[in-house]
Amino acid sequence: MRPEPAGGVMTKFTRGVPQPINTGAVLGKTLLRQFKKRPHSSAHMPIRSVESTTTLDPVEVAAFHRVVEAPVTDAVHPGYLHKLGFPLAMQLMTDPGFPLPLLGLVHIVNRFSLHRPVLIGETVTTSVRIGQARKHRKGTEFDVLVTGDVDGGTVFEETATYLAVGKHLSSAEAEREEARSEFEAPGVPSSIWKLPRSIGPTYAKVSGDYNPIHLNPLAAKAFGFPASIAHGMYTASRALSAAQAPAGGYVWGAQFAKPVILPARVGFGVFDDHEGAARRYAVWSVKNGKPHVLGSIAPLS
Repeated sequence: MRPEPAGGVMTKFTRGVPQPINTGAVLGKTLLRQFKKRPHSSAHMPIRSVESTTTLDPVEVAAFHRVVEAPVTDAVHPGYLHKLGFPLAMQLMTDPGFPLPLLGLVHIVNRFSLHRPVLIGETVTTSVRIGQARKHRKGTEFDVLVTGDVDGGTVFEETATYLAVGKHLSSAEAEREEARSEFEAPGVPSSIWKLPRSIGPTYAKVSGDYNPIHLNPLAAKAFGFPASIAHGMYTASRALSAAQAPAGGYVWGAQFAKPVILPARVGFGVFDDHEGAARRYAVWSVKNGKPHVLGSIAPLS
């Protein structure tokens, strides 16, 4: 466990198999408050962290692996480990002291460092805190910082970057330099995925993310989408399965681009497969060639 920042507050609770947080219910309960909520322009991100302790259940893990088309082994998919921090992040972002509205937050980048394989049956203590806000050309961005420990040793670290579009905090730090690269889809993908509308509810069951934009076309339309969209972490997790990550530790990166409007046909392909170097891959629309997820698997530094 990392030391708590000075002046911070630690909220701790323990449970067994992680219970799915019904994001739809959370959004429903906070809907009126969130629509009325304006960013506290001078407010800082709260100095607080939350944690939970979970024993990895084989049935839960196997169900997740099947949905993201990963082999069912003793080693737990990093996408499932991401799930452990999700309800804790929601707890922090729905707190009245959080200065940005929950509605409209966009998950734009995810970086997951797996120090060693985490195994079914192990007990993981997951802690989550929120980093300082940064200015962004489209609003304000911030990181959700997650650490997973087993027997006092860190087994994974994750940084999930979110963007509050059109929301600005005067307390935000300077904008971070972004490395941008043009994506050009190859002529022939190595595989094509046919994603039905039902993949939203299916993934919600195994991930605990019940955001209604993934479940209900009408809810998605209320947020400007023509139909329900696939979970970004579903697409990223399935792509990691297809890219065949190494057996040991590695860094899994995912940059989210255009949402996948369901139903959809998307292409998957690996671009770099050099021994010892980062392996890059992508998921893109076979209709227009635009990217949905740009991913990478790199050695631990």
